[in-house]
Parts: sequence; structure tokens; C-alpha cells
Amino acid sequence: MPLQTVPLTRDQAFAMQEELIAGFSEEAFRRKLGARWKAAGNDMVLQARARQEVCLEVQGPIITKFGFEASRKGAAMSVLALQAPELEQDAEITARNLLLGRLADPSKRVTRGSGRDYQGAAQGGGASGGGSGAWGSRATTTGAGVALPAEECSPTGKAPCAPAAGTVAVDIAVEASRYEGLEVPRGCTVGQWKQLLATGLLGGAVAYAERLRCHVEGAEGRGLDDAAPLPEPPDIVGVQGPPPVLRMLKLGLQRKGQPPDGRPRLGSYRLGRKLGSGIRGVCVYLAEHVTDGSEAALKWPAGRDEVRALRELERRAPVLGAPRLLALGTHRGRPFVVTELLGERLSCAFPRPRLHPLEARWRAVRVIGRLLVRRLESLHGCRYVHCDVSPENILLGSGGPPEGSSAEDPRGALCLVDFGLARPYPGGEALEGGQGSAEWSSVRSAEGGVRRPEDDLEALGWVLLHGLFGTLPWIPVLSDAYAEWSADDVREGVLGQVRRMKSQLLDYMGTGSATRAATWELKGLDWQKFAETPRELYQFFRVCQAESKYPQRPDYAALSALLGSSGELTSAGAEQQDRQDWRQFVTPLL
Repeated sequence: MPLQTVPLTRDQAFAMQEELIAGFSEEAFRRKLGARWKAAGNDMVLQARARQEVCLEVQGPIITKFGFEASRKGAAMSVLALQAPELEQDAEITARNLLLGRLADPSKRVTRGSGRDYQGAAQGGGASGGGSGAWGSRATTTGAGVALPAEECSPTGKAPCAPAAGTVAVDIAVEASRYEGLEVPRGCTVGQWKQLLATGLLGGAVAYAERLRCHVEGAEGRGLDDAAPLPEPPDIVGVQGPPPVLRMLKLGLQRKGQPPDGRPRLGSYRLGRKLGSGIRGVCVYLAEHVTDGSEAALKWPAGRDEVRALRELERRAPVLGAPRLLALGTHRGRPFVVTELLGERLSCAFPRPRLHPLEARWRAVRVIGRLLVRRLESLHGCRYVHCDVSPENILLGSGGPPEGSSAEDPRGALCLVDFGLARPYPGGEALEGGQGSAEWSSVRSAEGGVRRPEDDLEALGWVLLHGLFGTLPWIPVLSDAYAEWSADDVREGVLGQVRRMKSQLLDYMGTGSATRAATWELKGLDWQKFAETPRELYQFFRVCQAESKYPQRPDYAALSALLGSSGELTSAGAEQQDRQDWRQFVTPLL
């Protein structure tokens, strides 16, 4: 049977809305709706069904006065009639639709001082509301009549709509239109989605949703039966069916979905500009969530070892200084990871302190070192080693310089990133000497083999030395060799040379003089400046090179003490103190 709507005049629409607003405002209705909603728990299907059934008890006697059935179909038709284009041009009709949507949605708290409070909603604008089984709206309205919950307001005037736990955003195509970011329960089947549409997922019920036919857009012949999982991006769910049903679906999707903007999309994130790139085509992009607009960092293609490490670290315990993992997925058969967006690389910040006297630089570098020793201790405590500690893989916290003399500098929340080489310890696979950043790797790791916590800590030592004095003697050697790095003989020869140079420089820092061999190897390089290396930093290297056997751990307390830690504070207290020291000693140099 074809779906037909009963046309309403403005006066009829106004009168029907008036009665519905009064019915939905009754305390008995509010209590019953709230109780049924609470009883449904977090099940979206049960929530939608409860709302439809309770609302229909109020709607039925009212809508029959205007020619509609007192049924689910009749309620849907009454909503469709109120959304007729000629009525939606009327600001007051639209405002009343918005208010009805909120009154019929238990997840939205609405306060109403009088029966005429809906008039303030006309000042808000936005998309019109839908139905109650039948009614619901995502639009944000402001004004004297509708008091929005504080958590739904934002400085931009747009209501944030982050996906709820256990949901996923999908893309829908209806005829020539495409809608993105529609939230559905994770693991939802096509049949369950149709049931949700029929019970008010889009605000208004889509009557006869069971008549819709779904397929994967662009995949010829790939139809979807009701038992099939609803495809997630990058797949697009194409929908066909009777024109009146499609019209109701499109009206709802216009309220809930987002039009495409042409940027590539991976999962629930839209790609923006490239933030950085590495070897083998790995890129990090600025990404924006399609639903709430929040920004994040998306890495694609991510190595499977990195995905495994991030998952394992997330499962075991929060790691101090590891970026928060927001999403995982695959695109074109290759993994991507989404993490919180952080600040600039430490390598970008380091040159600025070197414009200051050595004493000021050392104070700043000690703070940075203490923060990073604590982060490596946290990582190693989860039985993982990073294997690629470098200034490029250490990011400052997000945010800019603090305002005011007492504000904390958010940049001091340092984070370790790029876990592409991270390995379990003990039990991790061996790495070749050339894997990782040879500029910063430990002397021992150049020979290849299983990486240890001490290797991460020694690499941190070279990072701190770089922050103190600038370019290390072997960096130009490596820069010249990278053009032929794929040649085994070139790579092995340069790694051996760099290993010797590091050992020779450590000897020079310890004795204040260089051997004849070291002088020849370092000839022409600006290495004499390292004679000013603080004694504590030299001892830091020696402590790192004193290997421990599992389950014995490196002496993190001794390393922190060499960098100025008093050792009297708890880990949390020391972190807080170092963040304050960052504000005092590092911020003025950045």
C-alpha cells in the first residue's frame, strides 16, 4: 500500500503542535518516558522502541483529530506532514518542531516555564525536528523558551556530537545524495538498522523501513541481506526502495548525516594536510572526526608491529608519555592508527635553547631528561622497549606558550611517538644494526640483536647531548651516506664508523683528551666543544652502558639523580615538580 500524507494548513499544523506540546509537557508523560528509557539501558533499539510506544500514547488521540491513524504509521505520516516544505518556511512551525523533538527525547533535558515557551525557539534556527517514534532533533536552539543542557552548548553555537561508546559512524547513499557520519551501534546488521529507522533512529520514524533494499555502493552485484553487517567506511551503504520511504529516510538523514566535503576519509576521520612523512611512504596527517570535528593525528600505512604494540600497551596499563590511542582500522588493506594531536617535535624546539649560555641550556636539558627518563621507565615497566628514541620521535604537548607568570606550560607534557620498531622485552625479536635512527642509537645496538631498556636510555643521552651542543660529529657522515644506504657494504661500513665515533667521543668527554685514532676519525669536525660536557651527563652514559639482566632493571633513580632529581618525591610528585621546572627553565628558552 503506498504511503500518503494528509496535507495540513498552517492553522491545522499550529493547532496539532499546540496539543502535542501540552501532552509531551505533562509530568506523568515525562516520568513514564524517563522510566522506560532508563529500563532500556544502553540498547539503542530498546530506547527507540520505548520512546515510540510512550509517545504514541499521547500522539494517538491527538493526530486522529487531524485525519491520521492512531498507529506507528499514522505518527510517521503526521511528522512528514509537519515537515512539508511550505510549512517549514514558517519560523514558528519550525521552532515548534524543534521543541517537540526535544520534549520527546529523554536524552535531552528541557525546562519549560510556561505553555508558550516554544516561542523562544524561533530565534535559534537550525534544522527542523522529526518525530516521536516520531520526534527528535539534533539541532541546537537558544532563546527564552528552551533551556539547553550546559554540556550541549559550545562557543561556536554548535552542539558537539561525539560518537557514543559502542557506536560507529557509517556513510549512506540515497539516490544521488550521500550522507556521512551516521551513528549506529557497532556490529549492527542491515536488518537491525532498518528496525532502528522504523523506531526513530533519525528522530522521525521511517515507516515501512523494512521495504528498503541495501547494497555496497560501487560494488556491482554486492547486495546486502538483513543478516549482513552494515558496512563501515570506506564502504558506502547504498539504499533503494519505494519513493515515499526514501523521502522519509532522506529527511532524517539531512538532520543526522553530514554532506561529503571531498577530502579522503579513513574510518571516522577525514584527512587534512600532511604533518610529516617517513621512509617506505609512511605519512602522518592532520585528521578531523566526521561527527564532532575534533582533530587528531592519523598515521597511514602503519606497520603491523606498531599496531600490535599500541594495542598491547593500551591493554596493559596507561603509559606515561604515550599518545592516547583514538582509533585503529584498515584502508586499502593496510592499517592506520589515530592518536591525539600533539605539539611540535623536540628536534624543532632544540635549536632555540642553544642561543643561550651553557649553564641555562644545561638546566633546561636536565628537565627534559628527567621527564623522558620517567616516560621510558613507564614504557619499560609495561615490558616494551621503544627502539627508536630520537628528537623526531619526541613531541611536545599540545598548546602554545602559557599566558601569565604562574600558568603551566602544556608543552612540557612530552610524548614518545612512532612505535614502529617497539618490541616486547624480554622476548622481543632482534633488530638489525641499521634499524632505527643511527644518529641516536646506542653503541651496542649498532651490532644488531635484541634491544634492551639500556639502549633506549643511552639513545636519550645522545638526544640530550644534541640539545646541549647541537649537531653531533657523526650526523654529517650519516647524511652523506643515506643516499646509498640500501647498499649493504656502505651501510655496514658507516654504522661501524659511527659506532667508533660515539665510543671515542665518550672517551674524550671522560678524559678531556682524544687518542690519536680518535683525533683522526673526528678530524675536521667540530668536536672540541664537547669538552664542556657536564660531568653528570657523561656519567649518565656510563650508567646506561652498564647492562642489567632481566628481571633486574636499569637504575632509573640514579639516572634521574644525575639530571638533578632529589629522589624525595613520588613519581607523580616528581612529574608535577618537573612540569613546574619546565615552566621556569625551559619555557624562557623556547
